[in-house]
Amino acid sequence: DSAIPGIVDRYGGVVDPQLKRFFPDSAATKLGAGELVWMTDCTPHEALPQPTPGPRTFFRLVMPYVTHWYAANSTPNPKVSIPGSVFVVDDCKFAAAGNKSKSRHSTAGK
Repeated sequence: DSAIPGIVDRYGGVVDPQLKRFFPDSAATKLGAGELVWMTDCTPHEALPQPTPGPRTFFRLVMPYVTHWYAANSTPNPKVSIPGSVFVVDDCKFAAAGNKSKSRHSTAGK
């Protein structure tokens, strides 16, 4: 739960050493080129350093019950409106926590 500091980072990666011991490297699944997996936002995961420099591609399909939409990091679907209950966050979710302006607004009434 990202609401509890020190358990996971803001990207979902497990950072608590006590929790990491439940996920030994021997149980990890390393994905190869072209592989696709289903994960939820609660699935423990981490991005590993690449052995050689090069581009990475991440595909994320967002399903119902989204609470926040990071406009700087997401491509909107022109055929689907963002629900009024969703907060649109204009800042980059990968920016340093101290550099965020917390700029967000509700889409309600749009």
